[in-house]
Amino acid sequence: MLDLQLHFNQLSSSIPTELGLLTKLSVLSLYENDLTGSIPTEIGLLAGMLDMHLYTNQLSSSIPTELGLLTKLSVLSLYENDLTGSIPTQIALLTDMEDMWLNTNQLSSTIPTEFGLLTKLSVLFLYENDLTSSIPTQIALLTNAEKMQLDFNQLSSTIPTELGLLTKLSRLCLDGNAFSGGIPTEMGSLGLLRDLFLGWNLLDSTLPSELGRLTSLFRLVLSDCGLSGTIPTEVGLLAKLGMPSTDAPFTPFVGLRLDANLLDGSVPSEIGLLTSLPALCLQGNQLSGVIPQELFALAEGGLLADLNLTGNPLLSGFVPENVCLLDMIFDFDCTPTLCGCACDCAGTLGNGTGK
Repeated sequence: MLDLQLHFNQLSSSIPTELGLLTKLSVLSLYENDLTGSIPTEIGLLAGMLDMHLYTNQLSSSIPTELGLLTKLSVLSLYENDLTGSIPTQIALLTDMEDMWLNTNQLSSTIPTEFGLLTKLSVLFLYENDLTSSIPTQIALLTNAEKMQLDFNQLSSTIPTELGLLTKLSRLCLDGNAFSGGIPTEMGSLGLLRDLFLGWNLLDSTLPSELGRLTSLFRLVLSDCGLSGTIPTEVGLLAKLGMPSTDAPFTPFVGLRLDANLLDGSVPSEIGLLTSLPALCLQGNQLSGVIPQELFALAEGGLLADLNLTGNPLLSGFVPENVCLLDMIFDFDCTPTLCGCACDCAGTLGNGTGK
């Protein structure tokens, strides 16, 4: 037997230890069932295993160290279970590994430094776990990595500059952690990056102008991560922001999010160059000055359907009536210096929304 495919069958109970007798097995697909209990250690006897798919079950306990014996394994999918404990360092023995999906479990401890040995790795998904400490610098050795999601863990320390060496990356998600420090300027070297998510961290830095070199970006989310300073004009170089991704969507948001930070200064008129942008979230900052006419032109002639400028009381200007009549979501605060739409230009305070 080479393939055992029993997915989508509502199987329950535990995975039988006798599975280890199927020594010629190369593909094991037990995903989308109701399997419980632990992954049997006997699975380490399947020396010819190439692909293992046990995802979306109710498997618990820790990942067995015996998985490190499956040296031919190229795909390991254990996501959406209840696995606990640390990621065994023995997984680093799987040097043919290309796709590793361990996300959406309850894995804890640190990301093993030994992961740097997995030089063929293309996909590394560890998101939605309880991983702690820093990203090991050895991750710079994963030069074939294309998609890396470490989001929604408890990772801390600074974002390693070595990530800038992973020039094949198309998706990098580090949001929902406790990273501090700045966004490394070295990230400007990731020219193939389409999705960059760094929001909901504890960063304390400005927005580096080097991000303007990421001209392949479709989605940029930097919400609530402690950014300060001005929005660099180089953001206008990100002409693909908002374009549909060829990847299966993993978030409903498409566009540019800089909301809930400490950004100040004016809204750069260069944002008006982003003609594919469907959503722009700038709310909850300290932006000031006149709203550039280029932003209104983007709403009129582009794809912009959601514009949020609320929580920036120092913004000023007049919203043209034709923008107020557009079929879009446009939120801003009425102030003595910002009026139009439902806002009385005499200075009536409130919230204005253009539809």
